Amino acid sequence: MAVLIPLAHVVADVDPVVLVPLALAALVYAAGLTRRRRRAGDGRRAVAFALALGVLAVALASPLEPLAAELFSAHMAQHLLLMVVAAPLLALAAPWPVLLAGLPRRVARALSRVRRPALRLTGRVNVAILAAVALTAHLVTLVAFHLPGPYEAALRSGVLHAGEHAALLAGALALWVVVAGAGRPRRAGHGTALLALLGAAIGGTVLGALLTVAPEPWYDIHAPGAHGLTALEDQQLAGLVMWIPGGAAYVLAAVLVVAGWLRAAERRAAAGGALALVLTVFIAGCGGDEFAKPPAEVPAGEPARGMQAIGDYGCATCHTIPGIDGADGKVGPPLTDFGQRSYIAGNLPNTGDNLTRWISDPQDVEPGTAMPDLGVPSAVARDIAAYLFTLQ
Repeated sequence: MAVLIPLAHVVADVDPVVLVPLALAALVYAAGLTRRRRRAGDGRRAVAFALALGVLAVALASPLEPLAAELFSAHMAQHLLLMVVAAPLLALAAPWPVLLAGLPRRVARALSRVRRPALRLTGRVNVAILAAVALTAHLVTLVAFHLPGPYEAALRSGVLHAGEHAALLAGALALWVVVAGAGRPRRAGHGTALLALLGAAIGGTVLGALLTVAPEPWYDIHAPGAHGLTALEDQQLAGLVMWIPGGAAYVLAAVLVVAGWLRAAERRAAAGGALALVLTVFIAGCGGDEFAKPPAEVPAGEPARGMQAIGDYGCATCHTIPGIDGADGKVGPPLTDFGQRSYIAGNLPNTGDNLTRWISDPQDVEPGTAMPDLGVPSAVARDIAAYLFTLQ
């Protein structure tokens, strides 16, 4: 009974307003899934997004939230849920295309236009530098909001407290986006992702160890003796929470990155063997033009309509495209002589069907790619593909 009384008090203090943005995000995402007609790959990402929303609800709108105001260890568990559970799930979900599809078309296009300058900027910066910036953002927010001054100020102000949680989530998300995209085209390599994880693990471990071995409590804001723990015992427990479960999360992520690195090496070795076979056949005179040229036609595609659609959907913002006025973007690769290319995005055979799929739903073909999903219908994508194949 003594345990049930404080639990009842905690449940009564949960702020239901926190659930509103999470519920809205879920509704918009569900609408986006419906409008996209459940494209391949959406199911896995939808599960990750649903789990992320669930973790955010547990961290911010469950009895853990008011308990975190009383115990530093509960507050640390809350932070850990944000940084090493919700953030990686959001990075794996890559929910932006589906959320855009769930919004009204005008709003989605406006948000896409706002996003393009950021894509231009990041497209011009080396991926290793972006990874270093992401790691720095994570470590700065981690350390800053566990210093006594900012930590206690956040607990005294509801606005600052919300900002603290948003900053911790955003900083961690920047890191996990790097890790989730490891090895993909125009993303950080596996080695860079591992170094970023190592830096994050060191930062979390040092902070956890300092909290655990400190001879005196760092904070005065928590009530002494709350739930039977002294302030120092509460802090030591918080340090262990950051040190052990937090460190385990980074180790698990590193293992998965290494596994992906090994799979990528196996694919490259297999591709090298296939290339050697093709060259052997070609040299022997048994090859044909089909090895040198990709298909040059898209069934039912109209290049003239495709030329117009390129302007309508803003493709010129990111790419240099011959024949299109103002198409001098530098975010994506130039599409000059595209009809003579063998591959799309470096690894997808350049066929009419593949190019149509890539234009219509790049996240389906390569989850996490920097190519934004602009909501191009399949029929319009065929027209755009038909135009690109005229670029010889």
